[in-house]
Amino acid sequence: MRIILHDDPRPISSIDRVFRGDIQTILATALAREKTRRYPTAAALGADVRRYLDDEPIAARPPSATYQLRKFARRNKALVIGAGAVVLALLLGLVATSIALSHAISARDAERVALGRAQEEAERARVEAARANQVSTILRDMLRGVEPAVARGRDTTILREIFQNTARRADDLEDQPLVETSIRGTLGVAYLEIGDPVEAERQLRRALELATEHLGRTARETANLHNDLALALRDQSKLDGAERHFAMAAGILTPLVGPDDNDLLSIRHNLALCEYDRSRFDEAEPILRDVASRRLRTLGPDAPQTISTRSALASLLMDSNRIAEGEALLLETLEHSRSA
Repeated sequence: MRIILHDDPRPISSIDRVFRGDIQTILATALAREKTRRYPTAAALGADVRRYLDDEPIAARPPSATYQLRKFARRNKALVIGAGAVVLALLLGLVATSIALSHAISARDAERVALGRAQEEAERARVEAARANQVSTILRDMLRGVEPAVARGRDTTILREIFQNTARRADDLEDQPLVETSIRGTLGVAYLEIGDPVEAERQLRRALELATEHLGRTARETANLHNDLALALRDQSKLDGAERHFAMAAGILTPLVGPDDNDLLSIRHNLALCEYDRSRFDEAEPILRDVASRRLRTLGPDAPQTISTRSALASLLMDSNRIAEGEALLLETLEHSRSA
């Protein structure tokens, strides 16, 4: 009675495999415990038997996988519950792993986006710097002939108008700070060359402010602007400020370049002249001797930079009452100047 009430009939194919297929399906349908799955009448059973005998498709169909799974679950509740718990744990683990993976992918994508933006910014900065360098080169080429000796005795009104117009145009370059830095730095040097250190100071201070902000306090360009500003201050006899900016320029470049770097030697030469202007011969002389020695070794005696430094040293020697030594050095320098 218990078997009839609770267990499914044993498949006939388990007794003899010859009964596999339609015969097993007809018998399983006829013996199904659920009324809805059995043949509704004896005639329906007979009709399926006749279809089988006539090699026609039978009406009964094997139980679906869903039906069989549901039956299995009813018979094996404990096993199914345990398996379900395992599957649930696996699903939860999979979800947690998927979330962590999603976060990792998001972080990676964010990092890639940030890297892409950084690369774009670097490329933009590179293009802007190249543009600034090109603009600066063009301006310097235009102003190459405007040296103090050339400008002396000539009317510089037109040049000043050009410089002023250029300065006004530079006011519109707030979105291109490196270009503005280059233009104002070039204008500052140009004003120095036509003998206007006051306007040169104004342009160079703005250029130095921009360079410090956008290139950094320790950039080589910043050091060169400190040097140019110091020259403008020295031309106005503002020797304290000039000495301070010469020293800052040398302090920036010293750890960046070798001791024979031409920019560094020029800055040290200018610093020595500033000390010379203040009659500090003891401070100026060792600097000039060292710069002259390095330029003589690296550039040769005929180079304009070498001649300039050795001439300054000769003047210092004569001003400090070492006339013979100063004259000898000055005559030697003069010979090289003639052959240059």
